[in-house]
Amino acid sequence: MAQTIKIFISSSIKFGDLRDSIRLFFDSKNKIYANRIFFETIVCEDFDNHIAGGSQKKYNDAILGCNYMLLFYSNRVGIYTREEFAVSAAKKIKTYIYKLPDDFSKDSIADADSIKQFDTILSGLQYFQEFAQNVDQLLNKFYHTIESNVISTLVATPVLTEQFFLSKKLYRINRLEPITNFNSNLTN
Repeated sequence: MAQTIKIFISSSIKFGDLRDSIRLFFDSKNKIYANRIFFETIVCEDFDNHIAGGSQKKYNDAILGCNYMLLFYSNRVGIYTREEFAVSAAKKIKTYIYKLPDDFSKDSIADADSIKQFDTILSGLQYFQEFAQNVDQLLNKFYHTIESNVISTLVATPVLTEQFFLSKKLYRINRLEPITNFNSNLTN
């Protein structure tokens, strides 16, 4: 039976495409780790918006059942994103926070005050955010953290270990090097 790792993805509603990219990334990892590790990603789109008591309560309840929370923002931090962080911090859920470039969310109205307030909250709780220039960098940093903390201890069989390291190499080739180097690296 597969070990399930639940990840709540917290962000502004405007980051729907980015949340989809993250889900696809972890879906691809589920194929590699079949029957050993299952990444369950939870996003706001998973829930019905017409729920008695409000949607945010459902999101907060879902956070409580997660192993990790991945929170990212750009040029503002909304009240619901702050609330989701507060829920995860109160329950000591491993939360990873990434700041994307201000121009990443062009559709969103910048709110420097909300970022200052959030930075104050983070500092007070001794949380630190990382910076990511794009979705690939965000995924690479977050997955590397999970990989070093959890996955290597869950990978048990030699065959799965080879798949794990092959996956890691292919991921780095596809994400960090031009595709023209891909075939030459396979022959090495």
